[in-house]
This record gives sequence, C-alpha cells and structure tokens, in this order.
Amino acid sequence: MIQMGEYQTLTITREKPQGFYLSDEEGNEVLMPATYVSRTMKIGDQLEVFVYGDSQGLVIATTEKPLVTVGQFAHLKVVAVTEVGAFCDWGVSKQLFIPFRNQGVKVRPHQSWVVHMYLDEASGRLVGTTKLNRFLQHEADESLEKGQQVDLLVYERTDLGYRVIVNQKYAGLVYANEIPKSLRLGQQLKGYIKPLREDG
Repeated sequence: MIQMGEYQTLTITREKPQGFYLSDEEGNEVLMPATYVSRTMKIGDQLEVFVYGDSQGLVIATTEKPLVTVGQFAHLKVVAVTEVGAFCDWGVSKQLFIPFRNQGVKVRPHQSWVVHMYLDEASGRLVGTTKLNRFLQHEADESLEKGQQVDLLVYERTDLGYRVIVNQKYAGLVYANEIPKSLRLGQQLKGYIKPLREDG
C-alpha cells in the first residue's frame, strides 16, 4: 500500500508525458512528475521516493528530501501566514500547512517552530501542528533505560530547563543546571536518560 508522508521503495512501471508511474508490490500506482525524472531512470528501476499531496491535491512521488515525515517532529521555518493559517518550508515543493487551530501560539513569518506532521483523516492531507503534547508519550517504557544515549530535540524553555522530544517519541526535560550552556529552540543534540527529580 502506498503511504502518504513516508519514504517508500517503488518500481517504475510505465512512462507518460507527465512523468513516470511507480508501483508497489500490490500494483498500486503513484505519479512521479517529470520534474523529478532523471535521464538515467528507466522502466523496471526501483526508487526510494517520498509520497505526498501536491498543491492541486494530487498524490505524487518525489525524489526531494523532506525535513520531516509523517508522525515525526522537526524544526521548521514559517514562510507565510494567510487568513487560513501558516505555511512552513519542509524541504519539498509544496509548503506544509499549519491551520490556526493547530497553533498553540500564533506563528509569524520567518519564525521557526518545532512542528509535528500528521495525516489529517478528514481532509486526507498532511498538516502540521505546534501543539505537541498530545503526540508525545509522557511515560517511559521498557525501550528506555537509565544511562541510555538518546536523540533530543529542544522545543520549549521552562523555569527548570528545557522540554525536549526524546527519540522522536517521548516528552523529556533537560535541567538547566546540568548543561554547560544555554540551548536554543529547535536544537538537536545527544543526551542520556536519568531519573526524574522530585522537583519535576
């Protein structure tokens, strides 16, 4: 099945003036527009592509490399705000839409925010949100152990330090007095799992 918002390995099955059609093992097809076709590509080749909806709402495949895939978090720059919401640059031709209802604080052009991208079931489109809490797991499970090295993404400053996203899944906290220098929102770094202190 061809999945929106994800990388997939698909096979070139036919060529049309508008581009190549790629298929999965079940025969589901998606168009890769001619813009992304190179001279070395031919029918039968397997390609790793990203699948998303273009500005006309057509589901397409692209060789562009997005900054975020569905279900993940990334630090993105707002390039425009209109009467319906904000639009972010996320590395592909179509900008990522963040409706006003998905903004915890009203975003402005040229600001950068940590954004979660998800597939909106009502519209069938990929959208972003800066309201992150409901997409984060707030209790550790067996996949996290004391002393384990993890990937961190800083998304909020608090009185105690910095709220971070751990391994693209968990809500975490880095205490300000345990780091040598200030962190910036959107910064990515390595960290280690420690027990939660009594002060939170």
